Amino acid sequence: MIISIKHKGLRKFAETGKTSGIPQQLSQRLKLILTALSTATTLQDMMDLKALRCHPLKGDRQGEYSLEVNGNWRVVFKLEEPNVFDVDLEDYH
Repeated sequence: MIISIKHKGLRKFAETGKTSGIPQQLSQRLKLILTALSTATTLQDMMDLKALRCHPLKGDRQGEYSLEVNGNWRVVFKLEEPNVFDVDLEDYH
């Protein structure tokens, strides 16, 4: 279950379906990712979705996980099973 979304545009998309705050070409993939995050109850649920390339971050971002949207775009989140929080949309480069 998603508890909080940091990215303003992603939060608006999750709540209303409006794409004005996100790159429009990412909307279908983000819909899939948000659905996966909402229904996952364990980290293993996310790891099992190979197409999302879920992996833990390192260094000062330890405790966060990343999902590939496309190209440089990632959804980053924190997890305290079964809750997902601080969901953010980031351009890595």
